[in-house]
Amino acid sequence: KEKVPQVCETFDYREYGNTRFQCLHGLGHAILFFVEYDLNASLEVCDLLASSWDHGSCYGGVFMENIFAANRSKRHLTDNPHFPCNSINEKYRSDCYIMQTSRMLELGLSYEQIGKECEKAGDYRSQCMQSLGRDASNNARVDPKSATICHNLSTDDDERTCIKGLVYALADNSWDGKYAFPYCDSLPAEHLEYCYRTTIDYLINNIFISRGTVENSCAYSSYKEC
Repeated sequence: KEKVPQVCETFDYREYGNTRFQCLHGLGHAILFFVEYDLNASLEVCDLLASSWDHGSCYGGVFMENIFAANRSKRHLTDNPHFPCNSINEKYRSDCYIMQTSRMLELGLSYEQIGKECEKAGDYRSQCMQSLGRDASNNARVDPKSATICHNLSTDDDERTCIKGLVYALADNSWDGKYAFPYCDSLPAEHLEYCYRTTIDYLINNIFISRGTVENSCAYSSYKEC
């Protein structure tokens, strides 16, 4: 508790936003490991950080570690596809659902089945749909046209939220448009502009790359408005 608030302070948000995120996310992994996978205790330690943005970055590392721990016996999980998100303090549930579809995949659910489970997530439906997009990004990196789950969901809002999760993950992979823009090109026309706008906004405002670098990434695109 004494050390945690200082670990990532070297990386000022305004200058090293994405690097600071990576540090805080990794810190969340480390906290859960260090406290022997006590999920609630780990989240409370993340709360010692300076801001709500820091908290969320740390929570994400905690929830990811809880799913992907090397020692599976220590994880705080059940066979309920919504656990632990449906059992923890309300303030942590949004960040939990941002990772939860990875657990649903591990339980053997298909992307289509996960979409139906996300519809049951109540106030956290959009976070769950965003998580589904992130998990589908693995397919999109290899073959953009194979990642079709986002445009087969029940509502336009679900589809767009899923697309957002997918392009965020693709942008995180390369810190440019190398993977995200070809995926956008593969989408139905009604989602094309949204996909590009969402990707470009994320690259500039979350990964903090310059507009010039974004423009150079348009070489990966066939969209004339890129």
